[in-house]
Amino acid sequence: MARRLGATLVLLIVIFTTTAQAADTLPAEPACASTSGVALVERPVIGGIPQGIVIRGNNASNPVLLYLHGGPGRPVYPALYDDAQWSRIENLFTVAYWDQRGTGMSNPPDLDVSSINLDSLVEDTAAVASYLRSKFDKEKIYLLGHSWGSVLGSHTAFLHPQLFHAYIGVGQSSNQARSEAETLAWLKSRREQAADENITAAIDQLRLPQTAAVGSWLEYLAINRPLVHYFRGARYDKVVGADEYVKAMAALPHYTKRERDINELALRVSLEQLWLQIIATDLSVTVPRQSIPVFIFQGVHDYQTTYRQARVYFDNLQAPTKRFYRFEQAAHWPHVEQYDDFERIVRRDILGSSLPSDVVHQGSCSD
Repeated sequence: MARRLGATLVLLIVIFTTTAQAADTLPAEPACASTSGVALVERPVIGGIPQGIVIRGNNASNPVLLYLHGGPGRPVYPALYDDAQWSRIENLFTVAYWDQRGTGMSNPPDLDVSSINLDSLVEDTAAVASYLRSKFDKEKIYLLGHSWGSVLGSHTAFLHPQLFHAYIGVGQSSNQARSEAETLAWLKSRREQAADENITAAIDQLRLPQTAAVGSWLEYLAINRPLVHYFRGARYDKVVGADEYVKAMAALPHYTKRERDINELALRVSLEQLWLQIIATDLSVTVPRQSIPVFIFQGVHDYQTTYRQARVYFDNLQAPTKRFYRFEQAAHWPHVEQYDDFERIVRRDILGSSLPSDVVHQGSCSD
């Protein structure tokens, strides 16, 4: 059982100076004939290496949103590009889906894997934000961090607030060590609900690693995360099929054969390089305050980055404006699982009149 579950780790664990190069154009059908849509793949040089960004939107005049994916090590665009509800976000923002250093289009053959660390990724994020500000002539942009991306986003917003209108945390990580303990207790409580003796046996063998060795943690996660998916602590609305992400990535023309072939290896390398930083981080200590507005979206059923720990962090956080949104029918992907509620809040609270006056929402044909 452990071997079979471990084989699915790489598919399930997340679903947790710039010089522009020539851009590839993706097929696009802008929502409104009178507006200028955006559908690009770009590979600007960020932090000394080419880094891939998919940029999509229905109106180039809209605010820009930089989406920081989770994992670490899992580009998010393959998981979202054909989601009909999520695509509506492109009516509100020009969305930049950036593949972080060491993943997807940002993983050159000569990459020094030791550069996959929090400090380097924070500086990469700031450079990507500056690139987008210049490209779309924006004084500031919006920053969304999902899962591991919420660790990266929180630190970047803290260190480079001048780049952003606001920080949006989704599936917000805060104290991952405590979150893992809560998740383990939750799995133990679900033991009697398992319909398969192998599932029960896998739960019984789970013990939190009492070591800083990354290998022990990866072995633990290889059993833990598929169980979290099984009991709908990752997606509350459905259990994601193990092969869905691979098929989605294969359907996208902007990934090279090499980038597809090494995607699972890249995920493991990113985990090896970043996990010990993640498990040791307590955002209440490292990012106790923000100088920009903060909006946190959390699913009640999230057992990858638990609801309780996200709420504890929010309650302790100092910020000029902060709001926390509880999603009752969602787990780790509340912005996708309850998209209508997410969009309503974004329109009302984030793109509303309370934020900087230079933000102008252009709307869409259906508005």
